[in-house]
Amino acid sequence: MIKQGYEDFCRHRADRELNTAPVTLLRNGQLITVKSQDVKVGDILKVEDTHKFAADMVILSTSASTGKFFVMTANLDGETNLKPMSAARLTKHCRTPEQLSRVAGQIECEQPSPDLHNFLGRMKMRMNEDMELCSLSLENLVMRGTQLRNTDYVFGCVVYTGKDTKMSQNSKSTANKFSTVEVTMNKFLLIFMAILVAEIVICTSLKYAIGIDSPSSTRSAENHYYLGGDIVVGGELVAQDFFSFLVLYNYIIPIRNVVFCFITTIYFGEVTFFIDKNVVVMERFVISPVH
Repeated sequence: MIKQGYEDFCRHRADRELNTAPVTLLRNGQLITVKSQDVKVGDILKVEDTHKFAADMVILSTSASTGKFFVMTANLDGETNLKPMSAARLTKHCRTPEQLSRVAGQIECEQPSPDLHNFLGRMKMRMNEDMELCSLSLENLVMRGTQLRNTDYVFGCVVYTGKDTKMSQNSKSTANKFSTVEVTMNKFLLIFMAILVAEIVICTSLKYAIGIDSPSSTRSAENHYYLGGDIVVGGELVAQDFFSFLVLYNYIIPIRNVVFCFITTIYFGEVTFFIDKNVVVMERFVISPVH
């Protein structure tokens, strides 16, 4: 229980760090820094190289005049190769905050969906008193959790935030995972606990059935004067005897095995941690000359 509580605390801390991460927002022609949890649909964000996207965005422009850029989607699909993408056709020439602040347009897109391979939308933009239209596809959409690579910066308009992002739509709450050894050990522990409770109940019942003299007993207290006379049975006395038998018979539960498995799990977890961190142990060898 303590181990699971610690894991929940670590997840909470990671979520808090993600929600309070600083992002650059374009507002009133100026670039300001806000927390990622304050980002709303329709905001225009600036994301720089190697930074992660805080929401699902339609890319408006990039540092390249062609509107091309690259992202890494390892957090979504596990692929580490870079994927080429492009900005929207109508806005790819707006590469500065001043140019983007003068843009008047509208983005229409589909309802939030967990599908990572499809996206449909369109952009409306007023240019020279005419309404221009362009279609939007998956090539123009970057998803939360992906990382910008080999591009100085991009500007994007937020279309999905929070639970509406494709990353959150694909996140499902799963039950706690247990190894085969833990599952088998839990079954035996339940059996042993049932046996323990049965032993306590039987011993407590036998004690008050035939083990003591009571005022209603047919046996005379004079024959058992060394026991101090009759004993009045009450709830407090029964509870006291119940826990006394619990202390006497608790050894039937092999708690040492559970502790041993837990310590072993922690040990191998630490070994895996150092392997992942590429910790190399160097040994020095003394070479002696051969005579």
